[in-house]
Amino acid sequence: MADNGASGDGAGSGTDSGAAPGLLNGLQVLDFSQFAFGPVATRLLADLGADVIKVEPLEGDFSRLTAEPFVDSITFICTNLNKRSFSVNLKDERGLDAVKRLCEQADVLVENFRPGTMDRMGLGYEELSKINPGLVYGSFSMFGESGPLSHRRGGDMWAQAFAGFVTSQTDPDGDQSPWVNGHNVIDYGGGAVNAYALMAALWNRERTGRGQKVTNNLVNTAVLMQWPAIAHYLSEGIEFRKEGRGGVRSRFPYAAYPASDGYVLTIFGQDDTEWRIVCEILEIEHVLDDPRYDTVEKRNAARLELYPVLDEAFSKRTRVEWQEAFRARQLRCDPCLDYEEFTTHGQFIENSMAVTVDDPRDGELVMPASPVRFSNYPPPETANHSPILGEHTEAVLAELGYGEAEIETLSEEGAVGVPLPDMFTAQRQLVGKDARQRGVFKSTKLEREQQQGTSS
Repeated sequence: MADNGASGDGAGSGTDSGAAPGLLNGLQVLDFSQFAFGPVATRLLADLGADVIKVEPLEGDFSRLTAEPFVDSITFICTNLNKRSFSVNLKDERGLDAVKRLCEQADVLVENFRPGTMDRMGLGYEELSKINPGLVYGSFSMFGESGPLSHRRGGDMWAQAFAGFVTSQTDPDGDQSPWVNGHNVIDYGGGAVNAYALMAALWNRERTGRGQKVTNNLVNTAVLMQWPAIAHYLSEGIEFRKEGRGGVRSRFPYAAYPASDGYVLTIFGQDDTEWRIVCEILEIEHVLDDPRYDTVEKRNAARLELYPVLDEAFSKRTRVEWQEAFRARQLRCDPCLDYEEFTTHGQFIENSMAVTVDDPRDGELVMPASPVRFSNYPPPETANHSPILGEHTEAVLAELGYGEAEIETLSEEGAVGVPLPDMFTAQRQLVGKDARQRGVFKSTKLEREQQQGTSS
């Protein structure tokens, strides 16, 4: 495994402040991926101490693009904590050579381009495995390595559409039109799957001494997240759809309802015994005597008629009162918290579900923490800031043996990117195609000296 210069169990991922526990100290990861499907995986590794070097084009990861008030987008910030940034022009032979030298010593490489993209740059697995047989090469795409759609790019929403997510959440009686999940559950859940796959390959390398290529794709991940529903279809030909307010494969009255101070959710009352108890708790016993609703099948078919009845009943008491009333009858009805309530709740705080980040551009930020805890490593309270574009280019090149003059030439001639001093304090960082044109990222010795002189 590569030596990232970290020391001690609490050392971080090669950046200045040690924020990550050291389970993966000494592991070096090259992260070519962008947005979330790949970067989530590599952030999970970085949070455990791996030295993750984010290899970016001169214009930066496209997910940096943002609106005020942050310099980089929140998506970029939260998926790239504890990493380093190496900005390089892969169309320049010298830049490509530097990356290949990195690949010679890396333990893991992660990319999420369309199949064949890395091969065309001379950075495919077959090529790199010749110079580094122990390399674990993670390739994470939209549709996978084969099949009629493998050449197409995509994202979370396209995977939801293709793999049945959207259609399965179409209510046949029209109460709920088709919808895309508002959170990128496949991107982020898939990132965790990718991290698991990389670690499995690394464990195999420990036993065999050989690296290998590891693949996953968004569509495969979407299948994982629908295992029960798709299993029903493949085995029995049953296609479950979202019905009313509940989830796929749920029955009335599984849903969220308006209490007097917010919403509550219950899954109980789906059978005749529980339904009677729910009606008694809600004080709507008159419904029990109505022959239109005296079976599970009738109630489910008539859910659009019954939702308003339950809405009115639930609206008479607070969320906590309903929680206590259901608990007293051995059932459950929980409050639906908003983000303010959730992030200030003792459960969130006691489980260390957030870390603070001292960002040189945006000040102190609070970001979600990694979810896993280890008995030998207390959860960190801080994390290293997401890297400024090219922040660690000079350090990475120096670690590869490049001298100062050589690094200066590579920077001046556009083979690599080094940030100007004001990018560490800028209110808003310019990224994209106009970055170099506007002088923000074109970093020559003269320009740096001029800026340093102006700011002193």
